[in-house]
Amino acid sequence: MKEMTAGEFGRSTGLSPKALRLYADSGLLLPQRIDEHNGYRYYGPEQLGRAERITMLRRAGAPLALVAQVVDADDEHQAADRLTAWWQGHARLHREQEGIVDFLLAELTARQVAAADLVVRQRTMAERTVASITRRALQPELVDCFTEADRAISEHLAAHDATRTAESWVIYHGTVSPDSDGPIEVCVPFDGLVPPTSDISVRVEPAGEELYVEIGSDLCGYPQILQAYSAVVRASLDLPSAGPVRERYISDWDGSAGVEHVADIVQPLAPAQEH
Repeated sequence: MKEMTAGEFGRSTGLSPKALRLYADSGLLLPQRIDEHNGYRYYGPEQLGRAERITMLRRAGAPLALVAQVVDADDEHQAADRLTAWWQGHARLHREQEGIVDFLLAELTARQVAAADLVVRQRTMAERTVASITRRALQPELVDCFTEADRAISEHLAAHDATRTAESWVIYHGTVSPDSDGPIEVCVPFDGLVPPTSDISVRVEPAGEELYVEIGSDLCGYPQILQAYSAVVRASLDLPSAGPVRERYISDWDGSAGVEHVADIVQPLAPAQEH
């Protein structure tokens, strides 16, 4: 097959003149030659496969940078690995976006469980010593961030013969979203004597009152967990807080569905003398 003009190549691949120019400018799909007299661009038949692969990747929503990584991979295995890694992240983001839209639609159509239906309770907590790690993480990185920080704290406590409790909690000192990275603080209470490190802080959490809502596995994911946050925040509007709302995990939950109580959404309250 002889070489094709840009028009012929576009008709064969379904690529518009604008797309061909974009891919040429980005280096993804360069013309085989450009006529030096009239500037016409020509493509070779051996470029059809590359063009079709670029087209499919773009229709799948792949960004240009990822398209280049796939089509310019050293071999098919590397290309498949790169595409798989991107798609897994893309699918997670899509599930999160779908959950947010479902949450908003449920809220707008009054089908959602009302925050007022969640039971907000108050309790007194004893003084505890905690070890904590502060990290920055975007929304898709949160679970890995929790896991890594909890593991690091547990190893440090074990190295000094301290005993950690089953619970742990996460304090959001800033907004966490796909575009905002907190920071967050992962805290683990323990018994024993443990020195701080450059990465791990040790402090005493004073005794005090707190409001809390118990949640099961059905509300533990994002954005469903926002219902519990809303319930606690509304209940504490007229009360002075002693810090930001936190998520307290009562045990080493493995992510299984159908678990009635896996965490509490907690609002610490300021001591009575500060009211």
